Amino acid sequence: MNSKTVLWIAVLLLGFSFLFAGCAGMKKKEAARTGDILSAAGFTTKTPDSPEAWNKFNSMKPLKMMRTEKDGEIIYVYPDPYNCNCVYVGNEKQYQDYKRLALQKQIAEANLQAAQMWETGDFGPYDGCCWW
Repeated sequence: MNSKTVLWIAVLLLGFSFLFAGCAGMKKKEAARTGDILSAAGFTTKTPDSPEAWNKFNSMKPLKMMRTEKDGEIIYVYPDPYNCNCVYVGNEKQYQDYKRLALQKQIAEANLQAAQMWETGDFGPYDGCCWW
């Protein structure tokens, strides 16, 4: 390989490392926000305590709510390998509370964004003028 090819490969590898580092940071923020809401809804955290439990934890899709059954009861689990290395576990009532709290947070954030836009007058490219 010539030096130009080696340089391009190095640049690409460096670029991908920054990309993946940014993605990991975003996942960590998402996990923290969701974990706060899950805790407020009454979910409890369970940390794997055996090699079998760690294998099961590592096989779960991270940051995805899953509905399952345990001892004849419907439970919801949310694996978080980014912040707590734990699984949030809740029942149907806690899951409904989580959905309600998540929606309230989403509405509050949208209202805040709208208020900030109104305060600054930043309505996008048209700036509130001249619809034609």
